[in-house]
Amino acid sequence: MKRLFLLLVLPLAACSTPDSNDISQNLLPLPPNAVSYQCDSGNRIIATYPTTETAEIRYQQETIPMQIAISASGARYVGDGLVWWTKGQDGTLFKAVNGNETGDLIERCTEVLK
Repeated sequence: MKRLFLLLVLPLAACSTPDSNDISQNLLPLPPNAVSYQCDSGNRIIATYPTTETAEIRYQQETIPMQIAISASGARYVGDGLVWWTKGQDGTLFKAVNGNETGDLIERCTEVLK
């Protein structure tokens, strides 16, 4: 009986889809000069800085190009309706409002790898 149960259950386990917050999915190799941030939600953000004026963040399987913006403290980048703000080892992702103003918090993250 146990054998029959295993024969029925194992094929179903192979068909299950991974959770989007599954940490194994988030452990992809980092591009050169990338910084990895682990977010409180379990998501991961990978940031690269091609020039002193630009950033690209990879978030939820999307790469978002961003431009530097005015910041009183830290480094702030805006693009595609989002604001990416870093200071020290912390990175925070916000919705952008009115073009490039900081809106609602999306993710609060901490640098884990460089």
